[in-house]
Amino acid sequence: MDIRLPSDFPRNPDLSFFRRVETRAQQDGYPDDWQGHFIGSWKAVAYRFKACDQHSRSFTRSIEKVGSAPLETHQYRQDADLFGFFVNGLAALESLSYCLFALGSRLRLEDFQFTTDKDIRKVGLSWAASVFAKAYPRDPLSAALKRILAMPNYDEWSNIRNVLAHRVTPGRTLYMRTISRDNNPTPAPPDEWRVSDLRIPLTDQTTASRRFWPVSSLADVLTNSDDFATHYC
Repeated sequence: MDIRLPSDFPRNPDLSFFRRVETRAQQDGYPDDWQGHFIGSWKAVAYRFKACDQHSRSFTRSIEKVGSAPLETHQYRQDADLFGFFVNGLAALESLSYCLFALGSRLRLEDFQFTTDKDIRKVGLSWAASVFAKAYPRDPLSAALKRILAMPNYDEWSNIRNVLAHRVTPGRTLYMRTISRDNNPTPAPPDEWRVSDLRIPLTDQTTASRRFWPVSSLADVLTNSDDFATHYC
């Protein structure tokens, strides 16, 4: 892919995984589902992560420039960046799980059901993790997928993604600085983004501080995909 990716994207394990699988695909004469399933989902990982990073940077710049209680035109832009950040960040991990599941189906179709539209729509991070745990219980890749689901970050990202993609545009709680009778100001806490039962402070670190989870999770899964790639190759 001839696109510039963020410096913390796990490029080396990503390319190593791709090249090992591509070698086998060449030997097999590139199966019919190669382009649609494997290539498409493998590229989607990088595309989604790059978009996640771009939205994070855009949101941070906006907060620094106009704050967390701006005119509605700026608030719209901030909300669009928050949507893009959380939806794309989680989608990068979902795309990787789809990519791995597609390979699993070529090895053990009896476990990795991948023949009908219903089968394909069912594939997501949670489902892939459960199937890998059953089919390859001792594989490091299965453990890496399980670790993602066990982290509280997964619950937070999933909750936010589901609200943004399927429900509402969250509101904001705005706080004002108060002045006491002796003219001593009391600093106001950061304004908050109300997403379901979450209260997320809106600062220049709202997205920047959360990038570590998709980055570390992608790196963990890709680094631990060697044994599984060996099975395939």
